[in-house]
Amino acid sequence: MSIRVFVFPRVRPPSTVALGFSLVELMVAMVLGIFLIGAVIVTFIAGKAASNDAEDLSRMQENVRIVSEHLIRDLRATGFADELSLTFGDLTFLNEEFGLLQDQGERLSVRYSGRGHCGERFDRFVVVENEYSVEDGELICKGRHRAGGDWEEGGSVSIISGVSAILFEPIPKDCDFSRSSENTCVGVSVKIDFDGVGGGSDEERRLELKAAFRNVILEQISSGGSGDS
Repeated sequence: MSIRVFVFPRVRPPSTVALGFSLVELMVAMVLGIFLIGAVIVTFIAGKAASNDAEDLSRMQENVRIVSEHLIRDLRATGFADELSLTFGDLTFLNEEFGLLQDQGERLSVRYSGRGHCGERFDRFVVVENEYSVEDGELICKGRHRAGGDWEEGGSVSIISGVSAILFEPIPKDCDFSRSSENTCVGVSVKIDFDGVGGGSDEERRLELKAAFRNVILEQISSGGSGDS
């Protein structure tokens, strides 16, 4: 009697250890990850720049509104003289020189009878002077007033920031800030350069304003002169 022995092959259980990435797969994943991170960074930077530009533009528009309202209101009052409150000496001074242009048009002083200037308020009418210029990127107004025939300084205030330059041009050109002149100034043109959106010097924005010296013009009209600007 013969005995047959059957030998069955041993079946190995499936491995529970996960196989790793190959070097090529790992490099491809790293390159794709770098491109993805780079795209995210570029998108973030572009969005941040757009947000900053929008904020700069909004701030510039607000500055334009502020400077327009302030300058126009102050310049229109140039030359106003309250004859009931001022002394004869102050009236004579104001009539002879109600403004002053300096530094090739980069600095303008306007004078009138008022209850205050840039840095101080009063309970009576006095001859005041507001001097406008640009210092360290800010539009500065320096105020003072006449007391006893002399000037008393009243400090300075910053109107707005983000200004690179300002230029005042009298109307008409080569006129005099004096009522006794045959060529009396009846207004002024103002050109203001703001720092551009993004801070680039080649992206400056210019604001141009024109203000008439209302009281000077009215006096010329009433005396038969010309008030054309």
